[in-house]
Amino acid sequence: MKLFVQDNYTNKPINYIEDDILKRIDDYNDSISKWGFETTIATFESVLSSKGLYTSSTIAMLSKLFDNPGLAALSGGSAACIALGEIGLKVFKAQNDKINLRKDSPIAYLLTAQKELNK
Repeated sequence: MKLFVQDNYTNKPINYIEDDILKRIDDYNDSISKWGFETTIATFESVLSSKGLYTSSTIAMLSKLFDNPGLAALSGGSAACIALGEIGLKVFKAQNDKINLRKDSPIAYLLTAQKELNK
């Protein structure tokens, strides 16, 4: 935090410092808000682009054609597991990105300090 302040605000007028910090807080909050939207989109992309989904759909159609419902159930179950695994990995990655943003951002530190001081 000390380096952040020293690098960005040494010999700067107080109005500049206030404006810059407020802008950085807005940018930080926008990034956090975007995180939720991007995670939702990534989840839908995983479901819709899942190769396992297409494969299981093809197997399900073939099982209907050959009158073998067991094959359809098996392919549907495996496709669901693959799709859920892909979704879980994308959500985990997105959460990790959010944690890193909060951990590495001096603005996050300022916001946390402000919350603690206002308790």
